[in-house]
Amino acid sequence: MNYDIKKILVGVDFSEASLNALDTAAKIAKRKNASLHALNIYDDTFDFYSATNAPPSFSGNSKNIMTALVNSIKRNHGIEPEIDFEKGVVSKSILETAFTQQFDLIIVGTHGASGYRDDYIGSTAYTVVKYSDCPVLLIPPTKKISVFKKVLFPIRPVKNALAAYDILCHFISAGTRLEIAGLAHQSQEETKLLDSLVNEIHEKLALDKISPHTSWMFGNVARNISNAINQSRSDLLVITSALDIIAKSFFIGPHTQNIINTARIPVLCIKKNGCASFI
Repeated sequence: MNYDIKKILVGVDFSEASLNALDTAAKIAKRKNASLHALNIYDDTFDFYSATNAPPSFSGNSKNIMTALVNSIKRNHGIEPEIDFEKGVVSKSILETAFTQQFDLIIVGTHGASGYRDDYIGSTAYTVVKYSDCPVLLIPPTKKISVFKKVLFPIRPVKNALAAYDILCHFISAGTRLEIAGLAHQSQEETKLLDSLVNEIHEKLALDKISPHTSWMFGNVARNISNAINQSRSDLLVITSALDIIAKSFFIGPHTQNIINTARIPVLCIKKNGCASFI
C-alpha cells in the first residue's frame, strides 16, 4: 500500500486550536495538491435538556464565520475548502466522515471549544486518535506551523519500526532534521539495532534529502520524550501504536496518552492500520 495525501478532513469548532488546525491543513493541502474538507459539528449530546431543537452550529452566524474562514484560505493559499455542517457527537461524526468518505488525513486541535486543561488533551482529540485508521495530526492552540523542520521520531528497536516513515515523508521537506530516538528498557545491547534500522530506509532518506540523527532513551518513556522535545526544540512529534506494547488493537495506551498530553507541539499519530507492513 502506497500512502498519499489526497483528501484532508479538518474539524473546526472556532477554538484557537481548531483555527490553527485549519491553517495547517490548508498549507498541507496546497503543498500536496489535496482536497480540503472543513467539518463543523454541533454536539447534540445535551439537547435532551434544551427547550429548542435549533442547533447553534447551523445558525447563520456560524455559517457566516465558516464562509469567512474559507474565503481567507482561498485568498491566502489559493485553495477552496468544502464546508459541511453536522449534528451529533463530535468525535463520532469526524470518525464516521473520515471512514465513509475515505479521507487520508484527519487534522484536529488538541483542545476544542470546551476549553483547555493542563496536561490533558481534549476528549474529541483523544477519541479520534484512538479509533482512527488514517493518520491524525494534532495541532495545539499556541502553534501555527508552516513547515516542519525538526522532527522527533521515537521508536522501539524492533523489525519494521521505521515503516511509518512512508507516511511521515509526506509531512516533511528537504533539509528537515529527523531525530530517531530509540527506546530501550532491558539492556544496552538493543542499541546496536538502531543503526541497522536507519540503514533500512537509507535510500528513502537520501532521496528525500532528509538528515537523520540517532539517540537513545532509557527509563520513563513519556518523561524522556517530553525532555527531548524541550531540549531539541522539535516542531513535530511522531508517535505510533508500537510505543505501547500493550495497546493491542487500540492506539492510545498509557505511554502514548501521556506523551500527547504533555507534547505542546503538533503530534502526528500513525496507528498500525495506517501503515502497510507495520508491526
